[in-house]
Amino acid sequence: MCNEQKKAEVPLCSVESFDQAKIDHHLNSALQRLKINDRLLFTHNVNERSICFRLGLYLQEEFPSFTVDCEYNRNHEDRKFKKRLSDDKLNKMADVYRGHRLKSGSDFLSVYPDIIVHRRDTNDNLLVIETKKTTSKVSDAFDRQKLLVYCKALKYRFAKFIRFRADPTGEEDIIVDNDSIQINLKA
Repeated sequence: MCNEQKKAEVPLCSVESFDQAKIDHHLNSALQRLKINDRLLFTHNVNERSICFRLGLYLQEEFPSFTVDCEYNRNHEDRKFKKRLSDDKLNKMADVYRGHRLKSGSDFLSVYPDIIVHRRDTNDNLLVIETKKTTSKVSDAFDRQKLLVYCKALKYRFAKFIRFRADPTGEEDIIVDNDSIQINLKA
């Protein structure tokens, strides 16, 4: 039987205490660890979910007063339903890029953000991340639109789009894009 150490209390940081520079600092630190420790995930071209899981582990260490989840599909305000987004542009893009048609009479799309930094069962939604590998056939515009709608509908304070290089050779950087999504919540 292992000796369990009591986890030190981590002071809660408010969502508002973060600015883009602080988010970028923590995310870049986690991405650096991913590049150093998990390069084989990229050279072996593993599933995006495996990469997100590893990145999520590093993000948890960067954001200890929040919970980091991958593919989290619940909305605490409506426990019967998965996370759903209703946005005309997003719905049309889903038809085109995914070949996915919404159910007749439905105006929402069930969503599974790749990675979120939040506090479960609260509205403390700090960061949402969509990732993509260079081998993906889905347009970046679809993921970027999802991020905009996540921020507007689900009140995420920050959003990032990250593209990973699949099958890198030599010393190529595995991070192709690391873009902040600019959100205008007043629109």
